[in-house]
Amino acid sequence: MRRRLLCGLTCVLLLAACAQQPQGLPAEEVLQHASVASQNLLSAEYVVKGTYVVNVQGVGTLNGTADISGILQDGGRQVSMLIDAQGTLVDDSIRHAYSANLEMIVAPPDETYVRIHRITTEPAHPLLDVRVMEQLAGRWWLVSAGSRAAGASVEAMTPDPQLIRAQLQVVRVEKNDGITTIDDHSAYHFETALDPEKLIAFLTQSAQEGGGTVDTASLQSQLADVDAKGELWIDAQTFLIHRIRWEIAHIPVSEGATASLSFTMDLSRHNEAQPITIPSDALPYSPSWPMVPVSSASGAAMTSSPEEIIIEDILHEEVPSLP
Repeated sequence: MRRRLLCGLTCVLLLAACAQQPQGLPAEEVLQHASVASQNLLSAEYVVKGTYVVNVQGVGTLNGTADISGILQDGGRQVSMLIDAQGTLVDDSIRHAYSANLEMIVAPPDETYVRIHRITTEPAHPLLDVRVMEQLAGRWWLVSAGSRAAGASVEAMTPDPQLIRAQLQVVRVEKNDGITTIDDHSAYHFETALDPEKLIAFLTQSAQEGGGTVDTASLQSQLADVDAKGELWIDAQTFLIHRIRWEIAHIPVSEGATASLSFTMDLSRHNEAQPITIPSDALPYSPSWPMVPVSSASGAAMTSSPEEIIIEDILHEEVPSLP
């Protein structure tokens, strides 16, 4: 009887031990497969939910929440997004509550379309003119090709497959949680952390491919205080990513400015997303003058006030690249 009990207990312990072991392929192999799968991703729908705090030395603090949803097509060369953000801006000890809702479409070769539905502050911010919002609201504007908004700033906001692939190459797996279920799909679940050395190597290689260089010493200094923890959910069959989660603290945005952010990005309908409709009635926006749209009929510029400079900042806002 005692021997039978010992055998039974041994079996239970062995089964429990097996159940606790990560299932499937090794983490590094899964990441390699996922990197290849992301390169072949043609389209997807995505939803991003996040919070952020931006501290600018001598200026103030911006914090809030953002919901972004949209579609990527043509391997990420065409992207749509609907942005809804709200929060507070503390400027000279004055707390301004802000709310923004706008749409953006990025299309090849270098076209960026913007439609502002709502941007408000309470109390009114000195740089935000209600009259300008009334001028802009509800219509599509085509930002001139080659502008900052059509370049890296917008690309940093979008879930481009290359950006997704980069995240797979610059992380280290801290814990393998095995295979779980997400949105009715079996997926590998990894707890990750940003690997500064891998990130520097990736940025160096990317710069070299583009004919540029990277100041590795400066990068190492900037990344010294960055604390970035994340999670990945990768499909167990297709190796496509279903979810990415990041908690990032003290990321350098620019000289004298740092940001902390937390976000979750869900990807769905891989290679089955609906096509993106490019606005046919968009009015051209000329960056030659702050907030001076060009008339589609006569080419004459509309009159603008000095306060309308804020729109230049809104349309050309710099956004930090994420790992």
